[in-house]
Amino acid sequence: MEPPQNPGRFKATFLASVEKAAQAAEKYEPPHPSWTGDFYEQWVRLNPQLATKDLRPILHLSRDRSLGLAAYDELSAEAKKLLEATMEATEVSKLLVPRLAALGEGDVSRILNRAVRKAREDQWQEEDIVRCLNCTDAHPQLGAQLASVFAEIPGNKRHVALMPLLRQRDWAHALLSNWAEDSETLARSRQYLQKGAK
Repeated sequence: MEPPQNPGRFKATFLASVEKAAQAAEKYEPPHPSWTGDFYEQWVRLNPQLATKDLRPILHLSRDRSLGLAAYDELSAEAKKLLEATMEATEVSKLLVPRLAALGEGDVSRILNRAVRKAREDQWQEEDIVRCLNCTDAHPQLGAQLASVFAEIPGNKRHVALMPLLRQRDWAHALLSNWAEDSETLARSRQYLQKGAK
């Protein structure tokens, strides 16, 4: 006999306060930095509210690329071009960063979300990780969003080649401190980080 499942596991209860505030026409406060932007602010106002809904019937859609289409449609024509350029980048580009900086933070946050999705799908390949830095170099305030994502990178993907790049960015300092103390981090990377901390 299977143990009973806890339905609460499949509910987006963190949305309750956000949806309640939206219904009361109160100021939108994103529940996470990655939820910043007009798209999310408008989305939480829609019915039905999801905080109390069992999401199991639609959880399989989380792996469908089409989920990104709504956010993609929110992008301006220029932002769509830069999304393509960002997804093709394999390094931090001196040409791309200024163009991203000229976009609004909301657009660049959506582009970053797409880049992060690809990095997850590809299991944190080095070029996928580096690609994301174009967005945070253009809008450093997105660094906190990316740092929380990079905390997911498994120890065997924390390659030493990434460390100098991340060390140059203020938003990554706490992340690197954690990696330096984490025994799962690759040995060469830990040595590099610990040596630099002395």
